Amino acid sequence: MPHVSSRPALRRFFNQRRVFNVALAAAIASTASASLHAGVGVAVSSNYTGPLAGNWSDAANWTNTPVMAQYPNNGNGGGFFYDATIANEATVTLTENISIEHFTLTNSTIEGDFNLTANGGMTWTGGGMRGEGVTTIPAGRTLEMSGGARRTLTRTLDNFGTTNWTNGGVTGDAFAALGTFTNRAGATFLANSSFVAMGAFGNGTFNNAGLVRKTAGLEARFGQVTKINNTGTIQVETGLIRFVGPITQLNAGTLSAGTWRVDATTAVGGEAFLQFDSSVVNVIGPAARVELIGSGAVFVNIDSLNENQGNFRIAGGRNFATPGALANSGTIEVGTGTAIDITGALTNTGTIDVNGGLLARYTTGSPLPAIESQIALARNGGAWNQAGITSSNARAAVPKNKNLGTMEGVQFQQLYGAGALFNGIAVNNSTVVVKYTYNGDTDLNGIVDFDDYSRTDGGFNNNRTGWLNGDFDYNGIVDFDDYSLIDQAFNTQSGTLRRAMSYLDGSDRSDNGMNVPALELVQQHFARFGDVYASSFLNSVPEPTSALVLLGGLAASAAGRRRRR
Repeated sequence: MPHVSSRPALRRFFNQRRVFNVALAAAIASTASASLHAGVGVAVSSNYTGPLAGNWSDAANWTNTPVMAQYPNNGNGGGFFYDATIANEATVTLTENISIEHFTLTNSTIEGDFNLTANGGMTWTGGGMRGEGVTTIPAGRTLEMSGGARRTLTRTLDNFGTTNWTNGGVTGDAFAALGTFTNRAGATFLANSSFVAMGAFGNGTFNNAGLVRKTAGLEARFGQVTKINNTGTIQVETGLIRFVGPITQLNAGTLSAGTWRVDATTAVGGEAFLQFDSSVVNVIGPAARVELIGSGAVFVNIDSLNENQGNFRIAGGRNFATPGALANSGTIEVGTGTAIDITGALTNTGTIDVNGGLLARYTTGSPLPAIESQIALARNGGAWNQAGITSSNARAAVPKNKNLGTMEGVQFQQLYGAGALFNGIAVNNSTVVVKYTYNGDTDLNGIVDFDDYSRTDGGFNNNRTGWLNGDFDYNGIVDFDDYSLIDQAFNTQSGTLRRAMSYLDGSDRSDNGMNVPALELVQQHFARFGDVYASSFLNSVPEPTSALVLLGGLAASAAGRRRRR
């Protein structure tokens, strides 16, 4: 057998492996470098070292690392991408569109009618951007506006990513040439500068379709020459955002669009402020939304509100009082632990979502009947799916044991005394109060107890009406439906709801475990009203138990035996 040598094959294998390893190392290095940049290729650091007035596209004006005779524009030199810095107080003119990675501009100026895109973000610590071109910060990238020096903007700056304004003002050229800053949809502008120390944003137009958010600092001021155009969200979480100049969406007291949110729940010192210098807000228009969250949330201009056509939300303990009458054709949201105090006539053709409290003052003619009617309309048999005075928390409650209780201020004072407060607000004899609470809570103290049963029995036996007397479904009488509502809520609070259901659906009609007050009341009311009571009780507990199996038969029986007084 001829001798066979493995050496040639081994030599070829190791040569191929050496080539592969070199290529692999180069690929890994390239990938590691590219992970720090938006582009793919070899990274170049470029510093402008040319004359004080020069062109961007002159390679002689740049010092590059690694060394090469190129000006920064991604792709120049074949597969290169660039981080560019101008920091020598020069003015550099763009004579073509430029696309680079990170751009640093310090006490220097770019100008010209061409565009610059900073694919890796930008640091702007001072100097200017002038001309008719556009500077773009792409989505996912950050523009850092730090450093105490002022900046000049007379071109357009488009932010699709995040801008972090922490220091230094932004101006135009002495009112003659003013630029445009546009915060695009999905972008964030962090207005965390402090005006007294750092200066204002005093530029031509500030367009916001994204989110402007203040999370730090004292006053972020947008100066009198800056026209604000907000179709996105302005959100103040601490300190003050102040708009001194005109606001596109504010005309003759009507705020026509945009979301304007003051959320003081995490504010330093517990307070956050939003202020317009140009006008008060009398009307929230159909496309506008105003939110006040937290007791320290202050929107200086909203205190004159007399009409809401859009969305107005208060939450987190932020009570709000109107200066007089209020007309609502939009949506008003009142959060938990929060109340709206309407100090004049209430006209509501929209939705008022009460998950806290509402006070309606009057001088002639109580609005209580109209308010009861609007609650009944919205409640819609417990579905809470209609306009009027509603409660989204009641709609979401499982079991369906929540409601809106209402009474006259004089009744509230008879219960709790002349100086008693409702949600921290004084009540007088010319007030109607509305509270989100349990079914059956006749006195609006947040629980169902035997005082509530006593009043309900009095209402049933004496043909009385109203929430205080046990008419919890606002149908004008106290009957088995009302007893089913109070019993269900009481058994929920007592932890006996499941036993009550098994008794009423017939699966266990024994006396076993029924010797507690809440269940004894269920037995008494079932004995008094029969299947119609059981059906009404079980209908408000949407659980997949045997109660639902018998519900159809009980409902059919109820149709023929429904008692009315």
